[in-house]
Amino acid sequence: DVTGFGLLGHASHVARASNVTLVLDVSAVPVMAGAREHALGETTGGAARNREFVDASVDWGNATDLDRALLVDPQTSGGLLLAMPAAVAREYLSRVPTAVQVGEVVPRSEAAIRLV
Repeated sequence: DVTGFGLLGHASHVARASNVTLVLDVSAVPVMAGAREHALGETTGGAARNREFVDASVDWGNATDLDRALLVDPQTSGGLLLAMPAAVAREYLSRVPTAVQVGEVVPRSEAAIRLV
């Protein structure tokens, strides 16, 4: 349940506990209407703490400052982050119209999370 730790905070817990790397496609992550317009304005202490917590374990790739702000934002909608085998994921995605695939699980590399 993605809440106060932001997507990257929760994803980092999954990656570390499972000894894997999560490769997340930044452009595939759903963003609520209006979030982009406000993400770089006022920020919360929670967002700063989330960023500090994940910073060393994330390969930020080409993520923009806006991407980074959105991915650590604690003011999430409570979406679910699920990891499952590819065949199961295809079926799940076909049955849950609001679900999207935002990445994949790969063997552990230097970073717990890699943004592409």
